[in-house]
This record gives sequence, C-alpha cells and structure tokens, in this order.
Amino acid sequence: MHYFSVVGLCHPPVSLTYTNITVAEQKDYCYDIPVKDTLARLLQNDSRAWEQVKATQEEWSRNPPARGTKATVIADITDGSVFRDHPEFGQNARLGKAGEPFQLAIGLYYDGIETANPLGYARGKHSIGCIYMSLINLDKSIRMSRPYIMPVTIVLEQDMRRYGATLVLSGANKETGDVLPGHESSFGAQMRLLHQPNGVEWEVPSEMGGLRKQAFRAHLLVVSADFPACGKLTPFAESTSANQPSRAFDWDQTKKDAFKPFSFLRKTDPRGQRIVTPWKLRTLVQVSADIQSATSKEDLKRCGLQKSVYALDPKLVPHADCTTMCPNDPMHGEPDGNLRRSGYRTLYMMIKHKWCTVEALNARMHEYEWPTGQRPPDLHESIKEGVKGGMPSPDGKWRYSAAQGLYFAKHSVALLRPFIQDEDAPFWKCWVKHVEYVNVLLQDEFTHGDILALDRLIFEYQVAVAEVYPGYQKPKDIFSFQYPVDILRNGPPRCYWCMPFESFNQVCKRIAEASNYKQICKRVLEVWSLRSARHLISGRVTDWGATCPTYFHTDKPVVVSRRHCDELVGRLFGAFCPADTALEFVEISSVHHLGGDFEAGYTWIIHETLEARLAPALARVERLFEVTYGARSFIFVQVLRYPSISLETRAGSASGIQVSGDDIESAEAEDELLYLPSQLMTMLHHTQAVGSHFFLYV
Repeated sequence: MHYFSVVGLCHPPVSLTYTNITVAEQKDYCYDIPVKDTLARLLQNDSRAWEQVKATQEEWSRNPPARGTKATVIADITDGSVFRDHPEFGQNARLGKAGEPFQLAIGLYYDGIETANPLGYARGKHSIGCIYMSLINLDKSIRMSRPYIMPVTIVLEQDMRRYGATLVLSGANKETGDVLPGHESSFGAQMRLLHQPNGVEWEVPSEMGGLRKQAFRAHLLVVSADFPACGKLTPFAESTSANQPSRAFDWDQTKKDAFKPFSFLRKTDPRGQRIVTPWKLRTLVQVSADIQSATSKEDLKRCGLQKSVYALDPKLVPHADCTTMCPNDPMHGEPDGNLRRSGYRTLYMMIKHKWCTVEALNARMHEYEWPTGQRPPDLHESIKEGVKGGMPSPDGKWRYSAAQGLYFAKHSVALLRPFIQDEDAPFWKCWVKHVEYVNVLLQDEFTHGDILALDRLIFEYQVAVAEVYPGYQKPKDIFSFQYPVDILRNGPPRCYWCMPFESFNQVCKRIAEASNYKQICKRVLEVWSLRSARHLISGRVTDWGATCPTYFHTDKPVVVSRRHCDELVGRLFGAFCPADTALEFVEISSVHHLGGDFEAGYTWIIHETLEARLAPALARVERLFEVTYGARSFIFVQVLRYPSISLETRAGSASGIQVSGDDIESAEAEDELLYLPSQLMTMLHHTQAVGSHFFLYV
C-alpha cells in the first residue's frame, strides 16, 4: 500500500520525441518533469516549504522598494536589482493581495555530466545534459540543498547539440523561434503557462485542515551555469576564445589593452589615478536591437552575439533577461578557474625561490589543523614544473577540484606562513590579494561598502598579476570585474553559484551508472521522482536542516526550580516562564542547526539576532541547554560576544579575521542567553599562531 501511495506522488517523466532527419527512421528522446507538477507536489506534501512560500508573499509585498533604490544589506537574491525591478516581484502591486495568485521565483541550472560504461553494447562514454531548478521562495539555507533541487529535463548532450537548447528547453523552433505544439512539458512552455495573469491552480494545505485551491504564477529570476552551458541558453559565445566572450559587457579581447584592469563602479584607482573603462554593460534592449538589425552571422559576431534565436528569449521564457539573470559563476570562475592557476603559480614560485619543497608543503598540510573533512590531498610533483626562464607555465594548474582548491586557498596564508621568507615578495603579495578578494566574494551578505571593497581588491589583484606575470591573464581574469555588478543585481554569489548543483549531479550520475544505459535519461528521472516521493511521505525532506542536539551523557533531564539553580539557569526563568514553575533541564554538548554543528565551549561564530536587537559581533558558543516546559521543548544558547573587536577592517583579509591574543584577553565579553532559532550564527574556523587568533569563514 505504501508503494501505491508513492506512485501517486511520483510524476512519470514526459517523453518528447524528435525526428532525426540525418538518420532514416531514428527517433531521439528528451524527458521532462513539468515544473507545475513538481511545484504542486512539493507544496502539497512539504509543510515547511508551503509555510515559507506563504511567508514570502507577505515579506515581498511589504513596503516594496521604489525602482532603483538600494538595500542597506544585500543578503539574498531578493535584495538585488533584478528582483527589485522585476515587474512580477519588486514592482508587482498585486503581490500579497487577498485573492491574487501567489508568486514563485525560480532559479535554473544547466550543465552536462559524463558517465562511462566499460562493458556491453552501450560501452563507452555517455554525456547527459541536466537541467534543474530551485525555488527561491524557500529560505536560502535549504533552497539549494539536495532535497530541494528539482530536475526539470534530462537529455543526451548529443541531442542537445543536434536540436538546440531553444527546442529542448523552451519548446520552440531553433531556426525561427516559433513555439511548437507537443512541447507543453518543456521549461519554457511551463513558464509561459505559469505567466498567465490568473495563474494556475492546484491544491495546497488549508489552515482549516484538508486541501484548498490556490492560484500560482512563476517566473525565472536567476540562471546558474558554467560558461559553455550558459552560452547554449543565450545568444552569446560558448567559448572564451570568441572575440567578445562576455555576456555582461562588450569586452573585446582583440583590442589593444584588452586585459588592462578597469572598474564599472569606480572612476579612480586606490592611488587616485583615473580608471579608464572602455567597455559597456550589455542590456536586453540593445541585444534585441542588434539581433533585429543583423543580416548575417558576421553582423551578429561584431556585436558579440553567436545566434539570433536562443532558449532564454523573453518571448519564450517570460521576463527572462540574458544580460542580467546569468551572472558569472564564482565556482567555475575562482576555485575551478582563476584560483587553480594563481595557486599553482604561487607554490611554483615558493619552490623556485627555495622557500620550501613539495615534501615540506605536504608535511605542513598533514600537521595543520583543518576543519573536519576539509584537508586537501597531497600536492602533486607537477606543481614544481615551469617553463624556461624560471617562470611558471601560463597554462599551469594545481590538481585540485573546486572544493579542494577553495579549502586550500581559504587556509593558505596561515598554512604557508612558516615558509614565508619575504612578506613583500611580489608573487606572495599577489596571492594574498587574490585570497582577500575571494574571501570577500564568498561572504553571506554585503553592504555597499563591501561591494566597493571587493571591486577595489579585484582591481589591485589584476594590477599585481599584470606586473608579476605579464601576459598570463585569461578571459576569466577579466570576467572577475563583473562580480561587483552581479552582486548588485543578483545578490551574494553563494546564493546562486553552481557548487550545490554540481553536488546534485553526482546523484544523477550514480543513477545513470546503475542503469543498463538503454533509456538512461528516462531512468534518471524515474528514479529521482520515486526517491523524492518516498522522502516526502517519510518526512525525510523536512528533517533536513532540523535542530538535533547531542547530549553529554545519557543522563535524564533534571527538574530545576528557581530556588535550586545556578545563576545562569536562573536567567531562563525571568524571560521564559513564571518563577513558581519548574523546568526540565538538560545540558547539551553540541547541536546540529541549519546544516552546521555548534559545539559548546569550542565553536566561534559571527553572531547576530534575527530581530536586529544585537549587531553582528565575534562570539563563542559557551553552553547549550534543552529546556522543557510543559509539553514543549526549547534549545537555548549562551554566547560570549566581543562587540569591541572590529569585523569591518578584518573580514575579507587573506587570513580571515585576525585578532591579537592581548586583544582577546582585554576585550569585555557580553554574556547573552538566547533562544537558538532566533539567532543568526555564521560559523568560523579558529586557529592560533604567533600570538594571534585567526578566524576563517567555514
């Protein structure tokens, strides 16, 4: 019986058939799960998701900002100008009104994965195109976790190339852009359906019990993809070798001084000299005009365009804007791009200058106190290979994945400090500057001062690269100047970078490898649909991110009254319950909360409160308590806050937040006892060296 209930929630993938005109009688297939069906299933069966969707309707409609105004703090996608200026979100007068459709914001991801089958008739490599979506109405702490990433389309990459993303993603003719019948399950067709003024109705949980009808509308807000994948969805280049490869601005790498540092936000550099920025940010109006006026492919290329019909055309995906909704992905841009080359160059130069050896570096990596699960593998001997003249190879990279390289970079200044013989060595200062801007880039939130600081750090790093490694710059170096603009438009990069989606790729890859490769795309969607349905029924999805305490011992709860308690526990009574009652009280050693593990007496954090009663401050988790009053249980945290220690001048430095031991000892701590769910706690990794404390963002 349980099996049948799962099948009721399991939407089978819809098969779209394409006729291969080059091979007689051959049919190719693409498989979709309609967006409407996936969203309806989620909101009907996941109470947390439904509550968060309802909350966003009120939150997004409360005091909508005027067009062009700025948020004080940019902490999410919804703080960016794309959301604020969007006619269906920030500028929607209907939003949150009684009787009006609910608005859903969609994030889209596309990339290819490759599996290998060594045996049988299907032996060889199989490349699969994976298109997923995320629901931006969900809290950013869960929206891109594996349970909430939702596949939309699975297609063989060879078919994506043959028929084009315009047909596969948007259900339109790739030559003319005309919408075709029979493609109602495609992402573009579903967005057009959900764009209707009155929306689409489906059943959702009712406050009175049971289900009720509710209308919904949905629109695309952001696209996460690497450079080639984004090029397939837009009119821009799929390769960085194009003359004008950038989606965001009209940079032409064939021009003189093409790699000279510039800025879209500032007119003078840190030395007060004027910054010349010859490039202009692209707009959808200009791109559309260029496509309309072009009479040949050469005309398109002169404008930095590669095709006139593309999948994310606003006629096919309502309100889509390929110039603002496709930010530069920081995962492929930094840990899988610039950091791989910059890290290799730095380690090569350290070895070349005889500061260390590969063996010494690996020994240091083994003795360093890494956070659990973050120690990268040993460095390969190829790290010391360069070119004539004692310089690193212009195309050299270290052999780390994106995650491994990011872990190394974040800890590199503290890790490599014992080897540094000259802090002013140009190649070392260049690396430190790179780590500084990556640390800022991956912050959870930004003030406008942070964005200007990031812009300055990127400029200074690129100046240093040009001086230390002349001729080594690549297009990805130039794309880094786009990050500050992307943050203003789309919010913090961690809210849309590809890292969580790349992790979900492994789920699809394992499903594919367990199949017989006969209908690999269909199999991936069938298994995902069945598994996710089971998780919804079992409640495992809503358990993700739940608060789970770990106790010191197996001791039973102690009943404590105000008369028989220490001063700390006594503070719970004044704000929590009457003085003449008793509490069941258990001390906790650690708690897993929103994906992080906080350990009493050990974990350092940046602490603030949801209601902004306490400003952000460096703090340490001292004690954790589970308190039961009546039939309900609550978790409280005692934090020691150090508000006098500045975060503004230290955050984002290559070493993270650096505080001298004397400053920690002399700082006056604020002792706060607070209800855990009402706190914002950003976890830090703490190390000590040379009389100082170093706090790195985890």
